[in-house]
Amino acid sequence: EKPPEKEAENSEVDENVPTAEEATEATEGNAGSTEDTVDISQPGVYTEHVFTDPLGVQIPEDLSPVYQSSNDSDAYKDQLSVLPNEQDLVREEAQKMSSLLPTMWLGAQNGCLYVHSSVAQWRKCLHSIKLKDSILSIVHVKGIVLVALADGTLAIFHRGVDGQWDLSNYHLLDLGRPHHSVRCMAVVHDKVWCGYRNKVYVVQPKAMKIEKSFDAHPRKESQVRQLAWVGDGVWVSIRLDSTLRLYHAHTYQHLQDVDIEPYVSKMLGTGKLGFSFVRITALMVSCNRLWVGTGNGVIISIPLTE
Repeated sequence: EKPPEKEAENSEVDENVPTAEEATEATEGNAGSTEDTVDISQPGVYTEHVFTDPLGVQIPEDLSPVYQSSNDSDAYKDQLSVLPNEQDLVREEAQKMSSLLPTMWLGAQNGCLYVHSSVAQWRKCLHSIKLKDSILSIVHVKGIVLVALADGTLAIFHRGVDGQWDLSNYHLLDLGRPHHSVRCMAVVHDKVWCGYRNKVYVVQPKAMKIEKSFDAHPRKESQVRQLAWVGDGVWVSIRLDSTLRLYHAHTYQHLQDVDIEPYVSKMLGTGKLGFSFVRITALMVSCNRLWVGTGNGVIISIPLTE
């Protein structure tokens, strides 16, 4: 629950935030039409270094959006007062609230990014910043966090000199023009694969640069939807498509296609399937199997071999 003054502040900041549908689907309808209207004067792929919050509205610690209720905090104080080593406990709790320890990252549609402790006092927000567009995906690889935005950029965060996460000093990596959403990300070995329109971009997080890009599907109007990595293979799903495409994690070579439509038809029966087409809506690798969720409500579990 937010206090009234916080709600009022949010309503002012978020006045121009698009609806959920606009944030996730707006670029899809005209993906093909904007292809020919690229502004030649615009620079290509670039890296921008940002030293401050681009919108200048970083939420201070005392106005963090999550509050501990007064009853909880009073009970916490009472509990401390009866314990012998009060100062030691307070110091220990303070150390637990440092982002040096494990954290949980949360991205919102309005562009707000929140970092919470995953050790103690989970309600309290450790760090927060407002980015310039909706946050669609967050991945962590070897001490670096990449945040995918709806405007086609990646925000790359590092720890500061004190070892805590520094949200005010980050890099922006632009995946190209015209701008479309970065739909999905997957950590593949020490790199990050990003689904952007019909392409897969392979980003080297440490160097903060794009190492490779390739078409995920022969159709230009296609859009990458999900990525799942296992071993030396990366499975890619395409929006409104029933076929999974497998790529080599190192050579980026297309290895295999798997159409799941026959399996869904066999399970539901062609009569029940009717005119609705099979599309992949979820993808995950677990227990050496590829789990595929479909828009028809059918889950398919595919065993993987070496």
